[in-house]
Amino acid sequence: MKPSEVVIDDPAPRRVLIDSREELHEALRIALRSGRRTVRALHRDLSAFDLSSIDSTDWLRQLLVGDRSARVRLLVDDAAWLETRAARLRLLQRRFPHALELRAASDADPVGDDACVLVDDHVTLELRATRTTSGALWLHHKPYAQPLIAAFDRRWNAGGHNLPASPLGLP
Repeated sequence: MKPSEVVIDDPAPRRVLIDSREELHEALRIALRSGRRTVRALHRDLSAFDLSSIDSTDWLRQLLVGDRSARVRLLVDDAAWLETRAARLRLLQRRFPHALELRAASDADPVGDDACVLVDDHVTLELRATRTTSGALWLHHKPYAQPLIAAFDRRWNAGGHNLPASPLGLP
């Protein structure tokens, strides 16, 4: 099954393999569209997920506007991509500084080769550390998501403080 064939409303647990960049973008769209309250993402610099695209930032904005307790937490090892290539995402952070948090992982517990997007407590988009785009989208599968959420939260708490919404104190 390809990501384009997925029916989000079907409550049955499902795994969809990702074999290309196009399928990754489709899987990310499906994952973000299924979110209601929480999005967690980790990658060494988040460039693989392109969360600063127009579609991604629109879905994240809709999530944040849709529920006042909604949260987006993004964890990286290197914030350079966020500072130089993620203008839409940083603008969204400036609009929702209380709900969209960016954080660098601690040196003691880095993100390394891990790459995943966790939506609510039941959707997981996970990439493997390979030269080609390869991974899986898990839908409606809480037992698969729970250990990844726990690992994310451990790294998040060890990371310390959030990256500022306005670099160098600029508005």
